[in-house]
Amino acid sequence: MRVLRTWGLYSPSAQVSYESLEGRPRAWQLRGTFMYWALAPLAVVGAFLLRRRRRLLWPLLAIAVTVTLVAASTYGQQRFRIAAEPAILVLAAVALDAARRRLSRPRDGSVSRVATG
Repeated sequence: MRVLRTWGLYSPSAQVSYESLEGRPRAWQLRGTFMYWALAPLAVVGAFLLRRRRRLLWPLLAIAVTVTLVAASTYGQQRFRIAAEPAILVLAAVALDAARRRLSRPRDGSVSRVATG
């Protein structure tokens, strides 16, 4: 449960309430949780894309493993995840960039030209 709490997968509303008792505003805790839920699936997709492209992935994943080990050996708090959040953002950006590239491809197979002016 410690690890699940850290990654926002076990009783997230209760976890937000517990963490707001430490002095952080509940509204901001909740916003952060929602933002994380939006970015986490994108980060997973980004990791798969980097793996498929045979790019260096282990430095980004090592941080998540370290956060998981700390949570498992101590207690679970969403704030422990802060060390992994830059890696989550980078991986999510990889997924969003891939989506942007895919959506901006011309549909008819021709090469697109960017107008400069």
